[in-house]
Amino acid sequence: MTERERPQSETERDNREWIESVEPLDLTNRRGNDLSADYCRILSRWVGFADTTFETWPERPGCGHFFGGSYWYGNDTANPVLVYAVMSRAPEYDETLSGLTRAALGERAVAAIRFLCYTHDSGPEDCVRPKGPNPHASGRKWGGKGDTFFRAIVHAVPICALGVGSWIIWDELDSELKARIATIVTDFADRWSREDPRNGAYYDTQSEENACTGMGIAFGANMFPEHPHAPAWEEAAKKWIVNCCTVPEDRYGDLMLDGKRVRDWVTTTTTHPDFTVENHGIVHPNYMGSKIGLAGIYALWHLLSGKNTPAVAWYHAPEIYRVLKQMHDVDGQCNFVQSQDWWYIRYTDAAVLHCFMNVLGNDPEAALQERIALDYAVKLQNSNESGCLFIENGSAFRITEYQTAWSFEPQTAGRLALGYLLHLFGGIGVEPCTPQQFAKNNGGTFVFPHGGFIIHSEPGSFASTSWRNTIMHLTMPREGKWAVSPYPKSYVGEFVTADSANDRPALLAHRYELREAGYSSTAHYVRAGGAIDQFTAFTSLPGGVTVYSEISVATTNVDLDEIRGCPVGIRNESYGELGSLAKGFRHIYSAGGVLEARGYTGGDSDEWFHFPGLDWINIDDTMGYLLSGSLGVSYRNRHLYPKWKGIEDVLYLNYSRDRRRLVAGAPITSLLACTFANQHHDTTRALSERVPTPVSSRESTAITVEDFLVVSNFACHERNVEVEIDIRGLDTFPIFPGSGRITAGRYRLDVPVGGLCTEVLRAAAFVGGVDAEDLTIDVPCRSRLLIENRRRAETTIMVTVDRRRRSIRLASAAVTPVDL
Repeated sequence: MTERERPQSETERDNREWIESVEPLDLTNRRGNDLSADYCRILSRWVGFADTTFETWPERPGCGHFFGGSYWYGNDTANPVLVYAVMSRAPEYDETLSGLTRAALGERAVAAIRFLCYTHDSGPEDCVRPKGPNPHASGRKWGGKGDTFFRAIVHAVPICALGVGSWIIWDELDSELKARIATIVTDFADRWSREDPRNGAYYDTQSEENACTGMGIAFGANMFPEHPHAPAWEEAAKKWIVNCCTVPEDRYGDLMLDGKRVRDWVTTTTTHPDFTVENHGIVHPNYMGSKIGLAGIYALWHLLSGKNTPAVAWYHAPEIYRVLKQMHDVDGQCNFVQSQDWWYIRYTDAAVLHCFMNVLGNDPEAALQERIALDYAVKLQNSNESGCLFIENGSAFRITEYQTAWSFEPQTAGRLALGYLLHLFGGIGVEPCTPQQFAKNNGGTFVFPHGGFIIHSEPGSFASTSWRNTIMHLTMPREGKWAVSPYPKSYVGEFVTADSANDRPALLAHRYELREAGYSSTAHYVRAGGAIDQFTAFTSLPGGVTVYSEISVATTNVDLDEIRGCPVGIRNESYGELGSLAKGFRHIYSAGGVLEARGYTGGDSDEWFHFPGLDWINIDDTMGYLLSGSLGVSYRNRHLYPKWKGIEDVLYLNYSRDRRRLVAGAPITSLLACTFANQHHDTTRALSERVPTPVSSRESTAITVEDFLVVSNFACHERNVEVEIDIRGLDTFPIFPGSGRITAGRYRLDVPVGGLCTEVLRAAAFVGGVDAEDLTIDVPCRSRLLIENRRRAETTIMVTVDRRRRSIRLASAAVTPVDL
C-alpha cells in the first residue's frame, strides 16, 4: 500500500480543518524595493549553482535533494526549499540569471519537500537519507529524535526553512504533504514548549540555543494559528526568546515585557554584563548576533502572519548591536578580536543581521552597514563563475572533518531569502546614515572587562587587545581583514619546546590604561607549561600606530626548539571583483629588496621566506613594521590548511629555529615592534633611518614613535625608568614632559611608571640645531619649556611646537624659558 493509499486516522481527519485553513503567503502582489531587488539578484544567480547539486531520490517517486542530501540536520535540502519557493513567486526573479523557469523552481521545491517529509523522524521507518561523509547524518533520519539538546533544537532551522518554503507554495502541495509538514512543525513546537530555556554564559553561551528554540516554536504558532496549541506555543516562544540574551541584572528587572516583569520572564544568564557573548571558547561576533538574527526571524514570522511583534523580540537587542557596531570592520562585518573559528567572508549573514536592525529596529547605522555587507557579498559572488556565495570549488575547502565551504552554501542562501522576505513585507527600512556619521558615533576606545578585551577604532585603522580566551593583539589598516587576519596568538606568538605541545598563554597579571585616543595593555604570562615567563606591552596610538614590546625569560631549564614570535596574519585571497583587496599575491618589501608571495591552496608544502637581521619590513604597501631586538623575520606563504577560514599567510616578526637548552633565568627574547597601518614601503624605510634606537632592560622597554614616548615597566612595583635616546644625527628630536638632560648627543629622561604598567608621553616640543650640546631641559607643564645651556658659549636652537618653528638664542651658562 502506498503512502497515498494509506487510510487516514481519526486524528488526521480532525487535523484537516486547521491545516486546510492555511493560506499561501502572497509574494506576487507585493511591491519590492531596491534592497529586495539586490537580494533577489543574488538568489537568482545562486539557484543556478544550487541546481547543479540536485539529485533524484529513488526511494519514493517525485523526490529529490540538494548538496548530497545527508548534511547536518537536513539543512542541505531544507534551505534550498525555502530559496526555490521564494524565487518561484518573487516579483523580481530573473530567469536569465539562473536559466531556470519559475515552474522548474516550484517542481524542485516540491520534490525536495517530499524528500524531507519522508526522511524526517515522522516519516516511514525505511526512508533515510543517502550515504554521505557525515556519520551522524549518513543513512539516518533527521528531526532530532533521540539527539542531545543542541542537536535536537537546532533542527528548528531546517524545520522553519521547510515550513516557510511550503507556506509560500502551499497551493501546490497535496493533502498528504501538507499533513506531513504540519506534523513536523507542530511536533517541534509541542516538544519544546514544555521545556525551559537553558542557562550558560561562559565558553559556550546558550544564547543561540534559546533563540533557535523560540524561533522554531513561534513558527508553529504563526503558520498554524488555528491549531488548539497555538496560544501555548506563542507564550512558550516568548519565554525562550527573552532568555536568549540575559545579563545577571535581569533577575531583578521590573521593566514590563508583554504583560510580565523582566524578572518573571528570566531564568537564565546567557550574556556577560558588558553585553559580549562567547561561544566556542571565544567572544564570538557570529553568536553574539543570535539575539538579533534568530530573534529577528522570530519577529519576521509575526510580520508574515500579519501579527504585531512581541516586545521580547527586541529586549537587549540595542545593547548587543551597539557592541557589534563598536567592533565594526570596514566590510560590514565585525573584527574578530579573539580570532575566528569559521570563515572570514560571511557577508550574507552580516547583511541579514543588519537588515533586521534596519527594517525592524529603525537604525540608520544598520541601514548603512547592510548596504556595505551586501555590496561585498555581491562582489564575492560575481567573482565566482558558478554563482556560489563563498568560493569556487568549495567542496575542496575543508572546514571540519565533515564540512566544507559548500556545506554552508544552503543555510547562507536560506538566510538571504529571509532577508528578501523581510524587505518585501517590511519595506526598505530607514534612510542610511553617512560613513562619517557612523565612524563618529562608533569610533573611539572601548573596554569590555567581562569579555576581556579593549578596542581602539579610528577611520582607517583598528587595534585591539584580548587577555581572555585567546591572548592576542591586532593592528588593522583601512582594508581591514582583507589585509590582516585575526591570527590566534597574534603578536604574543608561540614557544615550541620539547616538553610542551600546547603553549597556551596563562595570564598571571594584567593592567590596562585608557587614553583619549588609544590605550596601553601590559601583562605577565606563563608560557610553555610554566617553563617561560613572558612580559608583554601593547600600546595603540592615534593614526593606526601600535607599539609592541616583549621580554621573556626561562623560569626552569628548558629545551627550546623554535620561537614563532610576534606573528601577524596576512590575508592573501584572489577575488577578481574585489580588485587590490584580493589580487592573489602580496609583495614583501625589506632592505634586501622585494619578494612576491602568491596566495593559493594545494601543493606539497608551505613556502617560507627568511630575512635575518632586519630592522624594518613592509607588506604590500599596507603595513609597515620597525623592529629592534628581532631574532629574525620569516614569512610563511601558506598553501596547506587543516581548516579553511580563508587564504592567509603568517608574518613572524621574531622568528628563530635555533634549538638551544636554556637554564633558569636565561633571557629568551627582548623585542620592540612598531606597526604602522596604511604605510608605503618607502616611508617605512625612511622611518627606520630616523627613529631613535629604542632601549630595553630586563624589566623595561622604551621607544619614541612620532610624537610619543612609550615606556613599559614589567616589574611588579612602581619605579623610575631611565630612558636614554640617542639623538646623534637627528635634525630634530622630541622633548617630553619632565626633567631631562642632553649630554654628548644623548637625551636622558627619568619617567615614573607604575608596576606592570605602560606610560605614554606626548612630545611638548621638538628641538633642532643641537649637536652634542650640554643642555638641561625641563618641561614642568605643557605651556613652558626651560632650557639650561651648561656651556660657556652662546648657542642657537630651533624649537618646533605644533609645527611652528622658532629660533631661540640661549645665553651662556643660563636658563632660558620658552613659552610653548
